[in-house]
Amino acid sequence: MDMLPPQAPPAIVSSCHQACDDAMQRMAGTQRWLVDQQAELPEPGDDDAVLDEYLADVAAFWSEPVPGTPVEDPIPRREALNRRLIQAARDAALLQTGMGLLDAASLALVQAAVRPYPYALPLDIRLNDVVVDDVPIAGMLVLRDDRHDDRVLLFTVHAGWELFPSIETLLGDLQYRLHEEGEDDAPPSISLRNTGATAFTGMTEHLIGALEDSLLMAWSADALVDTQSSFPGFEALVDPHAMVTTWTDEADVSSGRSRRSPPLRPTSLARGMRDGLKQRPPIGGRVARLPLTPSGREAAVALPGQVQGGLPVLALPAADTLFPTRFIVRDVTTPPGPAPLDGVFVINGTQVIRQGEHFYRVRFDAGMGGWRLNATGALDARYTGPLIERRPDGIWHYRRAGLAGGSGRPVVPAKRRASAPASVDVDQLTPEQLRILQGELCERIGLSDGIELYGRVMRQALPGAQAAPLTARELAVWNQSLAFARHGQRPVSTPPRPRTELSPELREFSADDLRWIQRRLIRRFEFADGSRIFHEMAYRPVGADVGPTMTNEHARAWTEVLKEAGERHLQAAPLTPPTPPALRERASVSRRKSSDIEGFSHAETQKLRYHLKHRLGNERGSQVYREMAFEASRGTPTASSTEQALWDEIVAFVVDQRGKPRARKTISTDIADIRSSERQALRTMLKERLGDKEGETVYQSMVYTYPSSSTPPSLTAAQRTAWEQALSDIRATRVRAYTRDHALSPSLADMSTRELELLRVHLRERIHYYPGEALYHEMAHLPPGTAPSAAVTPDKLTAWQDAVASVRSRRYAPASETIARDVLDDNLWFVPESEWPEVVFYYAPQESLERIGDTAIALGQSHLSAEGIRGIPLFTLAPDVPTGRVASLAKGWLPSPTKDAHRSLGSLTGAWARIELRPALKAINGEAPAFEVFRRGNIDSGVYVLRPTARSATAGTARHPAWLFDHYSVHLPSP
Repeated sequence: MDMLPPQAPPAIVSSCHQACDDAMQRMAGTQRWLVDQQAELPEPGDDDAVLDEYLADVAAFWSEPVPGTPVEDPIPRREALNRRLIQAARDAALLQTGMGLLDAASLALVQAAVRPYPYALPLDIRLNDVVVDDVPIAGMLVLRDDRHDDRVLLFTVHAGWELFPSIETLLGDLQYRLHEEGEDDAPPSISLRNTGATAFTGMTEHLIGALEDSLLMAWSADALVDTQSSFPGFEALVDPHAMVTTWTDEADVSSGRSRRSPPLRPTSLARGMRDGLKQRPPIGGRVARLPLTPSGREAAVALPGQVQGGLPVLALPAADTLFPTRFIVRDVTTPPGPAPLDGVFVINGTQVIRQGEHFYRVRFDAGMGGWRLNATGALDARYTGPLIERRPDGIWHYRRAGLAGGSGRPVVPAKRRASAPASVDVDQLTPEQLRILQGELCERIGLSDGIELYGRVMRQALPGAQAAPLTARELAVWNQSLAFARHGQRPVSTPPRPRTELSPELREFSADDLRWIQRRLIRRFEFADGSRIFHEMAYRPVGADVGPTMTNEHARAWTEVLKEAGERHLQAAPLTPPTPPALRERASVSRRKSSDIEGFSHAETQKLRYHLKHRLGNERGSQVYREMAFEASRGTPTASSTEQALWDEIVAFVVDQRGKPRARKTISTDIADIRSSERQALRTMLKERLGDKEGETVYQSMVYTYPSSSTPPSLTAAQRTAWEQALSDIRATRVRAYTRDHALSPSLADMSTRELELLRVHLRERIHYYPGEALYHEMAHLPPGTAPSAAVTPDKLTAWQDAVASVRSRRYAPASETIARDVLDDNLWFVPESEWPEVVFYYAPQESLERIGDTAIALGQSHLSAEGIRGIPLFTLAPDVPTGRVASLAKGWLPSPTKDAHRSLGSLTGAWARIELRPALKAINGEAPAFEVFRRGNIDSGVYVLRPTARSATAGTARHPAWLFDHYSVHLPSP
């Protein structure tokens, strides 16, 4: 059966939303990959004597190939983690830009610097490690551009990218973070160390080293197994869940940190050095402190259902809630009836829990007093799986209690003290339900208030104790928490439905003021309480009393916020009294011009306004224009006599220009050969050598020819010398020497355009790409009677003569013998970069696209002809195009043969990849192209081939396929 054609998203969101969605899917894939790798970590023995053997097993674990990679080209886990880390950094920058947390310039800087090694960094971009007293911090990099000192980016594995206005601000913030982490012994010395293109390789090694240090300390410190010796898990390497938690507007930074499982941190730098750490563990991230310009936030696409100014972000689960797949129980369903309070089901004699869409087998560990994941057929029942615990929200988490399964202090179940008997409401609750009740109270009203309320209610049944009165809000919270502890589910509470009429005290406020009031209430209280207070008070009927859930604190906060909003409204209100609504509709929005500009056209008023702003500045020029241009503003003039004289001068100038032809600047004939890109480079070079103002003056004077009515500024001898030197330097950077006559050499006058293109192809094939291009430009435009330059060696001259003879020898050959490359067949034609298609499709079996996962895909080469020609077949034909539209292809072009011409290309295997060819190849090629594009047949065939260049022939062989890390999306068949 044919598959339905893919539905294209709306044009306004297609590229931005698709790119962000793909990035989020790759982040989720990285999270799943880390969980799978942690499940493969070697299990320790139960004897401390084998510590060295266990550490050796862990070191070998990182050197083993990742399961699923090709046998011919295995990828070690260390290298795979490095690639995942690089892709996570690129995806984080893309998502933060879509959410409005970074601007486009920061995204471009990240994409230019963060690439897989061995690509070289641009000269002006630096990647640095953060070093504290000669000890690098694991999981932290600083990215900056020497050309822009006001833009410094910090990357952390828990918070993504953060933007700072200067290096000093960044170092000060790091000093504050170290103080928060417990560095109170002495102010540490923080510096930056340049790492170059191997920054992420070094970061990977630091993270693995920090993880191994935490393994060592968790193994040896038995007395602190419940506190400092907890093994953090692989989310310490890179944590997409913590990144997304930090980015969202409604997430608090401190709560985001508390939800993580941070690695072991020494309380001081001295202790860390005593313990022999080679690097400091990662420290937490914070939100960006550099406010973005309005243009950066307005660049985000507004999508349905999203918050203002950003893209919707998937809620990635916490890393300690993702369990390995080997503990999943298949083909079971939830039994009828209410769910058990402890969340453990007994199905066919097996104890299972439900987490998301899967069921996991568990068993109870009496020694540790908790539940463990359990696999079928485990050899040793004590080490079947890690400890887990169920939180008050009903979600199971890892319970970090050391490495060895039976070690650690047993957890005693919660018991009530004899001095605090339960009240009559809770005397039938089990210890587990009491723990859930206390946790639910703390979750609803905060830690301290929840513990205080729990103790106050529980002490009411003491002999002689006086009943402490509860407020309406405390009573409501207690009843809701008690119901949840008893039945395991929260009561459904419908939020108050807003009425259509506002309260009379809010009639004078605008919609922006109302949103400001609601945000202030949410900031002072939590989201639920703040929203409830706003709706109860803002839509309260006339004369109605405050609701029973409104405390005195809430009413007092409402009064204070309302007073602040009134003051803010008065400050933003105009000086003139507001126009009544009945008159506002009939009022005219136009203002009467003053007598000075009464006959001015729109273009003349704009010219007048432009000259005022140019002479007086933007703000003062606009103010003078509003005051002098309209009669309504001339009652109390504030313009000085000098500004009024300037007004009269500019008005007279505009009037004098009427009827005269518009003077235009033209490019000087002395630089007619300079292209626009070269003129921009010339302008930049002059500003660097003479300063911004003086360089701009020299550029405007020498580049343009001014009309006779205007006089160009005069230049000094030094300025003219600087101009001649800069112009000479620009012309010297060209591939060939500068000549005024750019005509084709007479020796090639008989060649057609197609033959000249074939000549360039032959040269690039014989002596590689860039030397071939340089030789072509040198010899093809050589003036008659002029000898080649010294750069043309005898070998290059011989290659030129052979290439010319080869092209001319094929002139009268049959058309099938006119080929673009000697090594290709007669139907493959080289496609220059300017003619590359924008989007191509790669059709392949499902297993080849799932080889690595969501982070990268491998494009493998195929045999395309009987002569042994290999390449990566690409198509511009969409998946819904029938195979009958494709010309007859040899075996190897498509993943599976078909005899039905009505079947679509996408239905052959059900899997394909959509690739943005130009940016994808740019990311692969870098500065030195490694792949070239060929077309099969005519220009309308829609069939292309990707092949490695001659100088890097091994980069795209079967042993080394082309890897794509970005600018693609994969379609796989539904399971």
